[in-house]
Amino acid sequence: MSGSILHGCAKPTERLQGERSPVVVRFSFDTAEAWVSAAVEPRAALSAAETTLRDRGYTVVRRERTDESGEVQGKAPGGGVLDTFDSVTIAAKRSGDWTRLRVKAFPGDEAQQRLLMDGVLALVGY
Repeated sequence: MSGSILHGCAKPTERLQGERSPVVVRFSFDTAEAWVSAAVEPRAALSAAETTLRDRGYTVVRRERTDESGEVQGKAPGGGVLDTFDSVTIAAKRSGDWTRLRVKAFPGDEAQQRLLMDGVLALVGY
């Protein structure tokens, strides 16, 4: 079997990210997830997500927001309008004392996930 097929079955990894206040980010194939203080409101995290995507050349194609959650979807530079492999979704959701940040990228490019998560974390104070 090829390595890319087996990669989907790989065990999730965890790494510290963030310059000022590092947090644990869990990587699992196509998703990077971090839990930050609920002081980071989902709307602020989503604004940071939009800025991060635009700063890296993505086109924001969809955004949904409420006070408690939402997500922003971007298309990679040079990506096709309907090509899901060029799509990235960054989401934020409040859960009790925490806000969950999630970066979902296809086809599971951890380097891309790390770059985008770093951008969001920096803009929200991590």
